[in-house]
Amino acid sequence: MNSVSLSSSLITEQPQTLPAPADYREIIHHQSRSFSTASRLLPKQQRTDVQRLYAWCRWCDDAVDCAPNRAKAVEQLNCLRDDVERIYRGEKPQHPASDWFADLVGKYPIERELPLGLIKGMEMDLSLVQLATDDELQAYCYHAAGVVGLMMCRIFGVIDPRADEHAASLGIAMQLTNIARDVKEDWERGRCYLPESFLGSADDVAMTNAGVRSAVERILKLADTHYSKGRAGIHFLPPAARRSVRIAAAVYREIGLEIRRKDFVVMDGRTIVPKHRFIVAALQSLSGGMIQDARSFLGAFIDNRDFSTSNFFGAPTMNDAKYIAYLGLSLTSFMASTLFLLMMFNPKDASYATLPLLYAGICFVVGIGTNIMARRVVAAAAD
Repeated sequence: MNSVSLSSSLITEQPQTLPAPADYREIIHHQSRSFSTASRLLPKQQRTDVQRLYAWCRWCDDAVDCAPNRAKAVEQLNCLRDDVERIYRGEKPQHPASDWFADLVGKYPIERELPLGLIKGMEMDLSLVQLATDDELQAYCYHAAGVVGLMMCRIFGVIDPRADEHAASLGIAMQLTNIARDVKEDWERGRCYLPESFLGSADDVAMTNAGVRSAVERILKLADTHYSKGRAGIHFLPPAARRSVRIAAAVYREIGLEIRRKDFVVMDGRTIVPKHRFIVAALQSLSGGMIQDARSFLGAFIDNRDFSTSNFFGAPTMNDAKYIAYLGLSLTSFMASTLFLLMMFNPKDASYATLPLLYAGICFVVGIGTNIMARRVVAAAAD
């Protein structure tokens, strides 16, 4: 069968083989509440484009995972790969959901090998029984999620090539967290992402909490290494994107922390993180981000001063003063919000049941507002 007839047959079979695309916002809302929340902190246009990318990636993944058999899954992959090739040739893709990604390729310098790398990760899933080594695990995680981090960088407008390794690491960290959380579900699908070098042969190891504990612990330690590397590169992002990425990383890492708190009982089912832990993790990431931004600003402030004159501290600009004031208020508000939440979870008496939540909410709103004002000062100074 030639390429034309193959494409035609895939188009004909599409309604039966690929699920009809929902609105991209519906996919975000139902598939990842944490990502949905974090993305709301982005500027409107970036938020829309990031959500489209995430929705397209999830739709592709579901199109393969929900296939009734391996032959149909391979068919889906061929269709997805052909859509990517069509997009980069400037042609209309076969399936309407691919239009989400086509719009992004038209706006941002997303290299062709990145979406093809994502599809390669899905292809690896089809033949996977068990990964063998640490290197195989990280290579798989790169294709499954690292390339998504790189595509996000393109949307954020990051131009420094040094940012790529950090973006890929953050994606790898999140995928490692997924693997630790979903050991039971993956095993029931006939897959084991815990490397044989961590676990031993899956045929010879009892897939119980005790049997997988050491391997899951190693997976989460590896994830923490990648989270650290990912967070170390957040300064490459534009200020408007940093809060969103920090929250997404902190909230996702919280899943691994919850697995540790429950002593790695992953074979009992998917670990669910209580909402209040997500809230505290998000607030801590915001307050920590404020400190990092303040350090960066003060470093730049000092670098721009002339140490050879006695008037070193005598010529700060009004923008400097405004930025420091707004940033200080924002940081104080986020810290107060975190303290009020901790007070609510450990009340002294019944009167503490609701008031701390109200105070935390007010402080959080003030923190966001003053943070926005601080960033506007920086943007105005840059202009």
